[in-house]
Amino acid sequence: MSTPPKVVIEIRSSAVISMGIDFHLIANFAALALITLAGPAVIFVLFYRRGAL
Repeated sequence: MSTPPKVVIEIRSSAVISMGIDFHLIANFAALALITLAGPAVIFVLFYRRGAL
């Protein structure tokens, strides 16, 4: 009995959509939210450490 040939399936990460949820879209929004929150937080910490608040 011969073994069936192995099939290699290439899945490109930019085209992966699992169960109707685009994880790249979610990751992009998470990164945007992180940048939006981290900017003012860094400025606040710098001013707080200098005693300017």
